[in-house]
Amino acid sequence: MASERGLLRGIIEDHWESLKPILERYLPSEVKDGVVSAVEKMLLCGTQANGFAHFRCPGCGAVRIVAFKCKSRFCPDCGKSRAEEAATNVQGRLLNVGHRHLTFSVPRELRGLLFENRGLLSVVAKAAANATLHAVGTRCRANVVLPGVMATIHTFGRDLSFHVHVHVLCTEGGVRSDGVWQPVKIFPASPLQAIVAVLSLEGAAQGSEGRSKRRLEDWQTS
Repeated sequence: MASERGLLRGIIEDHWESLKPILERYLPSEVKDGVVSAVEKMLLCGTQANGFAHFRCPGCGAVRIVAFKCKSRFCPDCGKSRAEEAATNVQGRLLNVGHRHLTFSVPRELRGLLFENRGLLSVVAKAAANATLHAVGTRCRANVVLPGVMATIHTFGRDLSFHVHVHVLCTEGGVRSDGVWQPVKIFPASPLQAIVAVLSLEGAAQGSEGRSKRRLEDWQTS
C-alpha cells in the first residue's frame, strides 16, 4: 500500500507544474483554488518544507527530525487516516439496530449547476435526508416515526467523472411519538428517488439567482 501511495504522489509531482496553469479551463474558479491548495499541501506532506519538530537526546546527543504531515483529505497518507478516524466516530454514534444503506442520484438538470456552484451541494444532501425521514416517518399510520439518518455527498463516480450522488445510512425503523421503537423494513426506491428529485430542484431554485433560478423554475413546472 505504501508503494501505491508513493506512485500516486510521484505521478502528481511529475505532471503538476504543467497541469496547474490550465486547471481553470476545466474547473470553476472556487474549485480550482481548492484543488491547488489540496495538491500543494499533499506535495509538501512529510517534508521539512511543511514544518518539522527537532528532537535531541540529552544523553547521547542523537538528533531526530520529524517532518509534519499535511492532514489533507486528498493526501494518500493523511486522507486514509482521516477516513479511518471519521469511520470510527460514525460507528460510535450508530444505534444498536439494523441499518439500511441508500444511494440517490441527483436530477440530470442539476448536474451542470452543481458543477458551477458547489454551495448548492448541501441542498442535495438535505433533500436526500429529508426524503428518507419522510418515507420512513410515514410508514406507520398510527404514529409518526423518527428514524436515525446520516447523509454523505459524493461528487465523483468510480470513473472520476462528475457524478453527484448521496449515500444515506438510515435505521430500519424509528422512535414513535409515544416513545416506542417501530421497526420499518420496506424502503420503496422509486418514490424515494422522486421525492429527492423534487426537493433537490426546489432547494436549488431557492438558492440560485438569475438565469439559473429561472431554468430551475421552468424544470419544476415542466
